[in-house]
Amino acid sequence: MIKAFDKYPIVALGDAHDCPEIYEFIGSLVKNPDFPNRVNDIVVEFGNALYQDVIDRYVSGNDVSPAELSQAWRNTTQILVWDAPVYEQFFATIRSVNHSLPKQKQIRVLLGDPPIDWSKTQTYQQWGHWLFRRDEHFASVVEKEVLSRGRRALLVVGGAHLVRGIDKSNVTARIESQHPQSMFIVITHTGFTERNDELEWHLKTWAVGSLALLKGTWIGALHPRLRWPQLKNAILADSRSEPKMEDVADAWLYVGPRDRLTESLAFPGIYRDDYWKELNRRNTIMWGKSLAPEDFNLNGRYYVPGR
Repeated sequence: MIKAFDKYPIVALGDAHDCPEIYEFIGSLVKNPDFPNRVNDIVVEFGNALYQDVIDRYVSGNDVSPAELSQAWRNTTQILVWDAPVYEQFFATIRSVNHSLPKQKQIRVLLGDPPIDWSKTQTYQQWGHWLFRRDEHFASVVEKEVLSRGRRALLVVGGAHLVRGIDKSNVTARIESQHPQSMFIVITHTGFTERNDELEWHLKTWAVGSLALLKGTWIGALHPRLRWPQLKNAILADSRSEPKMEDVADAWLYVGPRDRLTESLAFPGIYRDDYWKELNRRNTIMWGKSLAPEDFNLNGRYYVPGR
């Protein structure tokens, strides 16, 4: 992945939300001594751009209180998703890596979620104003802070925001429409849906952290619905034909077999007092109801049958 920056200013990694195995890989990637020689920025989905100055101060080594810091991931357009400890640990890892680097090589983390201000958000329409601009805003951060400045960035965002050639308004489409062939897209293996038992055994000899190019391979020939079921009826925008995995991404990252992947669970103690009340207020704005037990995954497994 680091070598890909020799050819592409943007390397994008499809996140499987809350999965610690992915963040163990990302941690090893950014700790590689060559990473800061090739990469300037990391643009993430799990942070509200309203708090960019907070994250800038934190990852550069300045004192930031936990209450101030947590606003960056707690106050996004999404709720509950980023409470998983892997996201707080990610910022701590970048801060630690930067501590050992000269200032000109320190890694900047850019927050890609729109700058929603929940203190001023009272209605579904106000939330939707930002929700439906997520890909647009993420791509604008990449354009303004990375590409227009001749920098290189690792993007960490859900893989569905990255699929190439199908959605003309997602992150990849917006970036590549202005900068053709500027992105190298890596999708993380989380199984092959209903064909997992048939197909995943082919990966049994792969070491954790293996990266495979998709072009001309058996994985590359698969339909993307085996990674994203919502793409079962997808067609390529230009040719109107059925897509293959190699059409929508460039490489496949293996961090372990599907049934051994885990989900990082938030500490239950955070869901109380003012934060709990605020989450219920937001959920009522979003979905017209308070939070319920079924809104939480409590088993710690990434793959749950029927999910």
